[in-house]
Amino acid sequence: RPQPPFRGGAAFPGVGGIGKGVSVPDRNDFGPRFGLAYAITDKTVIRSAYGIIYPGTTADNSGNYPTIQGFNPLTGLVGPPDGATPFNFPDRRFLLSNPYPNGLIPVQGSSKGLLTSLGDRNQGVARIDPHAYFQQWNFGIQRELPGNLLVEAAYVGAHSVHLSDFGGMNYNALPDQYLSLGNSLYETLPNPFYGVLPSNSSLGGSDQISRMQLLKPYPYFTDLVEGPAHQGSSSYNGFQLKVQKRMSKGLSFMLSYTAAKLIDSNSTTDGSGLGTANGHQNYNNLRLDRSISGLDRSQVLRVNYIYEFPFGHGKALGNGVSTALNHLIGGWQVSSIMSFATGFPLEISCGICTFPANRPDLVGDPNQGARGPTQSRMSKYFNVDAFAVNQPFHYGTVSRVLPNTRGPGQANTDISLIKNTVFKEPYRLQFRAEFFNAFNRPEFGFPDMGFGSSTFGLISNQVNIPRQIQFGIKFYW
Repeated sequence: RPQPPFRGGAAFPGVGGIGKGVSVPDRNDFGPRFGLAYAITDKTVIRSAYGIIYPGTTADNSGNYPTIQGFNPLTGLVGPPDGATPFNFPDRRFLLSNPYPNGLIPVQGSSKGLLTSLGDRNQGVARIDPHAYFQQWNFGIQRELPGNLLVEAAYVGAHSVHLSDFGGMNYNALPDQYLSLGNSLYETLPNPFYGVLPSNSSLGGSDQISRMQLLKPYPYFTDLVEGPAHQGSSSYNGFQLKVQKRMSKGLSFMLSYTAAKLIDSNSTTDGSGLGTANGHQNYNNLRLDRSISGLDRSQVLRVNYIYEFPFGHGKALGNGVSTALNHLIGGWQVSSIMSFATGFPLEISCGICTFPANRPDLVGDPNQGARGPTQSRMSKYFNVDAFAVNQPFHYGTVSRVLPNTRGPGQANTDISLIKNTVFKEPYRLQFRAEFFNAFNRPEFGFPDMGFGSSTFGLISNQVNIPRQIQFGIKFYW
C-alpha cells in the first residue's frame, strides 16, 4: 500500500518562482502559408494553397476554467455508506442536521502549495500547455463555360492537433490491468491515510478505504484532472463543387455541393450540443475514442437562384404595353434557397452500464430493419436490439460515435416572390411574399440515444419551424 510522502500536486502562478502567466509561452510557433494560381488557358485556372494556423493557447478555451484550487474549496457532504435515506433511520438523522460533521474546508489560497486539495479532487490547467494548430491545404480547378457559367471543383484537407478537449484528462484513472480483480476492487481495507490526510477530506475522514482507491496512480487524490486539456485531434477530407451562373437573360444561380468526412477524437466534449456528449470512456487510452466526428455532415447541397420574369418594358414579352399594364405585369421576380444535407452521426450513451463503461456493447447492426422515411420509424429510429449492457469490468464496445448510423437529414426550401413597381424616379414600390419552409417539410431531432432509457430510439421532437408565410410592402422615395 502506498505511504506518505506524497508526490505531485497543485502549483500556483506567481508562487515559488513560477511565472505569473497561466501557461508557459511558446515562442517557436511557425505558421507558414503558401498559395499558387496558374492560368492554363484564358478560361481555365488551377489554384492551390497550404497553411498552418494557430487559433490561440489557453484563450481558446473561452474562459471555461475549472475550479481554482485553494480559492474555491468544495466540501463533500457525508452520507450513509449504503445509500439509504437517513430520514428513515433515527440513528442517521444527524446526517440531515449536520451533513458536514468534520467541518468545512476553509479557503486556503496557495498557502498549502502541493498539499492543496489533498484527499479530494484536484483539478487545474496544465502549466506547459501545447498550442493547438491546424494544417490546411487545397487544390482546385476553375473553368469558364459558355452561358456565363463558372465551374469549380476542389479537394480540401485539414489536420488539427492539440485541440481543446472539455472532457479533460484524468491522470488518476484506475489502470486497466486491475480491472481483472473484479468485485474485489470494492473491498474495504485499512486506510493508510487516516489521521494523515485532512479529516474533512473525502479520503481522510474514515479508517477504511476501497482497494480501487489504493490502486490508483495517486491514491491520496480522488481524481487528478487536467481540464480543459489540449489533447484533441481531427482530420478532414472533402470534395467541393460549385457551379455559378452570372445574371443573364434574367437568371442567375449558384449550386454548391460538398462530400466530406471529418474524423476526430473529442467532438462530443467541445460544447457543440450535438448528440449526448458522451465524453471519454478510457482515460488510459484516449486513442480508442477516435471515430467519425459528431459534427460530420457527409453530404451537403445548396442551390439558390433569382429569376426575373420576362414581362414588361425592356423585356422579351410585353415591351410595348401601356404604362398601366406594365405596372401590373412588369417587375416580377422569384428567388429561392434550397438546402439538403445528411444527418449528424449518432452517439450512444448508457445509463445502466457498469463500471468502467459509459457506453454499451455493440452486439448487432444498428441499421438492421431501419429503413424508410423518418416519419415511418419515429418510435424506433434505429435497431435498439443492437446494443447490450457491457460485460462486468470491461469497457463498452460501442465506438464514441456510430460510423454508419445518422440522425434525420435536412431538406428545406425558402421561396420569395417580389414585385418592383417604378412610378417615376426615385419613387418605387416593392411588394414581397416570402415562404419559409415552403413545402412544409418537417425536420426531426435526434432519437433518444441513452441506452437503458424507456424511450431509447424514439424521436420526440421537431427542430425546424412549420411553413411560415409573410407579406411586406415597402415604398422608396
